[in-house]
Amino acid sequence: MKIIGARGFSVSGGLFGPGGFLYVTGHSEQALYLLEMPKGGSTLKWVATIPISAKGQAFGWDPDDPGLFYSILRGKPNVVIEARISHPTYLPEKKR
Repeated sequence: MKIIGARGFSVSGGLFGPGGFLYVTGHSEQALYLLEMPKGGSTLKWVATIPISAKGQAFGWDPDDPGLFYSILRGKPNVVIEARISHPTYLPEKKR
């Protein structure tokens, strides 16, 4: 079993996004974790970790451009980070 982030199983935010994955952030890690829903059972499958510049917390996807990612920097009021998220090349084409 893969432990996600320094705090184990605890996540700060999560949204479904491109490819149908569940994307989650930790509390302070500069990473976006891609999780896949199980075909059966109750354990999510860790698929990949994507480095991001924000340290966890709130994030969202642009509704008009699903690959565009927005996040905030904690402790910096009104700062929004915008990035294009690239999916790992080993993911099946239909999942990118």
